[in-house]
Amino acid sequence: MTSSQIKIGGKHKLKCVGKNPRLAQAKSRNDKNISGLLNQVEAGKVGIHSFTNASEYIIGDVDTRIISIEFLTAEDNHALFFGQVLVDVSVEPVERTAEACGQILLPDGSLVDVELPVTWQEDSKAVAYVTFEHNDEKILIHQPVQVLGPGKHILNLYYPIEDITAGVANTFHVYLRVERGIASVSTGACIASITGQAMAAGSKWDGKFEIGEKVSGFRIGAFGNPFEVG
Repeated sequence: MTSSQIKIGGKHKLKCVGKNPRLAQAKSRNDKNISGLLNQVEAGKVGIHSFTNASEYIIGDVDTRIISIEFLTAEDNHALFFGQVLVDVSVEPVERTAEACGQILLPDGSLVDVELPVTWQEDSKAVAYVTFEHNDEKILIHQPVQVLGPGKHILNLYYPIEDITAGVANTFHVYLRVERGIASVSTGACIASITGQAMAAGSKWDGKFEIGEKVSGFRIGAFGNPFEVG
């Protein structure tokens, strides 16, 4: 302790240098989560951990996180991710126009060539884009894309996660985006599992909020060689 200041009827202030031995032994929330997961691990045994969505998703042309898994292993290992998503797709009908050509028989028995404009509506197709993310890094080498008509569909997902370091918390997220349509995923319609040897996975929310902000690209520098930031 380097100084002490006491205010009568007020606060007592202390100034110190060095490390607090009590704080050095304290664990962060993340450390506690890792310790709790490691206590669930059974060495040498393959663990299968399943998850499902507790709320409905309405998905449009913005990446929406539909699966979020936190896991770790007690050994350097790899894991397998499987998922099945039941989606109900709705699309706007597309209007088509064309010219209909033919002949009309007149009362005098002669034929006349005619061309008439024809307009009709037909169902369009939506395009679903899936993105995997491991430890906050998007996996760019494997991004499934599927064309979907109106109605109900099944998206089957799979990805092998390699080079997992023992005792380190991992996150695996799945994002879904739909263009030219809207897809809904009802509660319990999204099922996922993570499988691996000597593995444990978080089964409930740990009280952590993640807040992000997207900034569009902008130009820096008015003279010389400006560059884009995005």
